[in-house]
Amino acid sequence: MKKEIVNVEFVNCFSQGEFVVTTIADFFAKESEYNVHPYTPHRLTFFAIVFFTSGKGIHSIDFTDFEYEGASLFFICKGQLHAFEKNEDAQGYVIYFTEEFINKNVKGLSDKLYYKMFNYALNSPQLPISEEDNARKDAISLFDIMYHEYSRPDDICQEEIIRGLLGVLLSFVERIQTKNNVFLSDHQAHGLFLNLQKMIEDKIFESRMSNYYCEQLNVSYKKLNSVCKEFTGMTVRQFIDARLVLEIKRFLAHCDFSIKEICYKTGFDEPTNMTKFFKSQTGLSPKEFRQTIAKENKKA
Repeated sequence: MKKEIVNVEFVNCFSQGEFVVTTIADFFAKESEYNVHPYTPHRLTFFAIVFFTSGKGIHSIDFTDFEYEGASLFFICKGQLHAFEKNEDAQGYVIYFTEEFINKNVKGLSDKLYYKMFNYALNSPQLPISEEDNARKDAISLFDIMYHEYSRPDDICQEEIIRGLLGVLLSFVERIQTKNNVFLSDHQAHGLFLNLQKMIEDKIFESRMSNYYCEQLNVSYKKLNSVCKEFTGMTVRQFIDARLVLEIKRFLAHCDFSIKEICYKTGFDEPTNMTKFFKSQTGLSPKEFRQTIAKENKKA
C-alpha cells in the first residue's frame, strides 16, 4: 500500500463536542488514541492553537522549523502539515476545534479566524508573547480560564462560554498582531482576497490559470492582481504557483508516490511538465528535493 499524507480527523479524546482545550502533558498522554504519531508530519482537517508557556524547542509547520523560547503561540490552519518535537519539558496548552464550532452563532468570527489568525499566506503561524504590557501573564490567565471551563463536568452554557472565550483569545491575539503591524487591519479588499485564497485551496489541482479565478470570482484580472499584490507582494499567478509548489513538496516529502503519480495528482498532464515547473520555482528537480528531504530526515 502506498504511503500517503495522513489526514488527521477531529477526535475528542477528552469529552464530547467539537472543541478541545487541554494541557500539552495531557495531550501527549492521549497520543495513542489519535490516528497518527504527533511527531510525524500530518495534515489537520480542523484548526489548532498550541501555546508553549515556557521553555524552548522547535515546532514544524510546512517545511519550516519554528524555534521558540519562552511563551509562544502557534496557529495551525486546517490543511497544513505540522509536527511536534519530542520534548518532555514542554509546558502549555493545546486547543483544537472544528470549523463548524466556530461558525455557530458567532457573527464575523469565522472570517477573522481565516483572515487574521490562521492565514499562513499573510501571517507567520508563530506569535511570540512578550512580557510587555503583561501580555504573557494575560495569555496564560486566558488559557487557564478556558481550560478550567472546559474541564467542568457538563455545566450549563459551557459551549457558549468557551466559544466566547475563544473570541476573546482571537481578539487578544489581534491586538498583539496589530501592535506588531503583522497584518493590514480591516482592509476593504480582504473579502475578495479571502475568497481567492479559499478558491485556490479548493481548485489548485484543477487550474493554475489566473483568468479561471477571475471568472469564478466575477472580477477583472487587473483588480484581482492588484489586491493579491497588495496582500502578498505576489501576482495572482505567482500566488497560485507558490500554493501548488507547497502541495507538490508535501507529496514528495511525506508520500511514496512516484513522481509520475504526483504529476497526475497535482493536475499536470506530463511528468516532464511538472518537473520543469517545480525546478523553475525551487531550483531543484522533484527527485533532488525528495533526496534532500530524505537526507535531512536521516540526520534528524
